[in-house]
Amino acid sequence: MTRAPLTGYESQLLISAESGNENKFFYCRIHGNYGKGVVTNMAPIMTEDGVESAGARIVIYLNPTGSRDVSYRHP
Repeated sequence: MTRAPLTGYESQLLISAESGNENKFFYCRIHGNYGKGVVTNMAPIMTEDGVESAGARIVIYLNPTGSRDVSYRHP
């Protein structure tokens, strides 16, 4: 994951409520800036008062220079 692709981007980020602790990585392009992202903390589906919910965190790292280089380190 060091160079974002030129093409192949979707207009939406679709995630499902699958349980698991694995990270889901993806490339992104937002307002002309290339970046990479990760969906973390996939939580099991919880039911409370008949309503099902699941938790996840989406973190996106953008390169503000417009370069496709996404090899930078992040916390």
